[in-house]
Amino acid sequence: MKSTRSWLLALAGLLGCTPPPARLWLAGDVQVEAAPTPTLAALAPLEGAGVVNLEGPLLAGPPGGTDRLHNHLGVPAALRAVGVVAVSLANNHAADGGDAGLAATRIALQNHGLLALEGTAKLEVDGHPLSLVAAYDTPPEALAAAVRAAPPPVVVSLHVLAPPAYAPAADTRARVEAALAAGAAVVAVHGSHALGKVERRGRQIVAWGLGNVAFSCRCTAEDEAMALEVTLDEGGVYEAFVVPLRAGLHGEPTQLEPEPKGVFDLLEALGSPKLTRRGVRASF
Repeated sequence: MKSTRSWLLALAGLLGCTPPPARLWLAGDVQVEAAPTPTLAALAPLEGAGVVNLEGPLLAGPPGGTDRLHNHLGVPAALRAVGVVAVSLANNHAADGGDAGLAATRIALQNHGLLALEGTAKLEVDGHPLSLVAAYDTPPEALAAAVRAAPPPVVVSLHVLAPPAYAPAADTRARVEAALAAGAAVVAVHGSHALGKVERRGRQIVAWGLGNVAFSCRCTAEDEAMALEVTLDEGGVYEAFVVPLRAGLHGEPTQLEPEPKGVFDLLEALGSPKLTRRGVRASF
């Protein structure tokens, strides 16, 4: 499918046509302390340009102090290899290596062609401009203002501090509702490390919990996860899929969920709309 889309994009350019709508996927938290290439390779089949959250700076070794995280220096190349184009640094562990570690992380991401998200940024996907808003500990009114100020369509990557529960916390709900009311096309929540339901409101989409992608720290044991694939243009989302993942925890590789039916059943039980199941994907 990716090769077909590339051919269509090239044909559209030759004919002077509007390119096909943008394909984007979003997944949750990445924290990989050892050489990551096999850990993340399972993400390669995801369709479109990828966006993830990087929990902890890129460092040659662990930072001093307790409760501090870091990522292996090989993570940017591994992310780029599976189609990631933008990495959120808007989270509670981004500065665990201090100002110098955060600055080095920005440079390393840039050197690998990855956009470091801290606030609002513009991204072109499949010939269409998108606005990405990365938020953490942002009051609802400030998040709404950021969404309103960005050209549509706006995709919000929202990191939260919350226990690993299927139901979102009250402050998470307030932020999500503020972003939607301001016109966000997509709001994807991560940070609790738990899976949450998906929701469609016309051409707006919410993923209430993406879970982990990979996490070396033994501070989380949550391996239920998913990626959200969306097709969108200036008017919002008109196609959305969930792709269940088995998060790579404590050095294990990330996998496409080998039994996706159980995850689809769980998402519907949590209040997601009826999912149309197509192998490892389900549309809603």
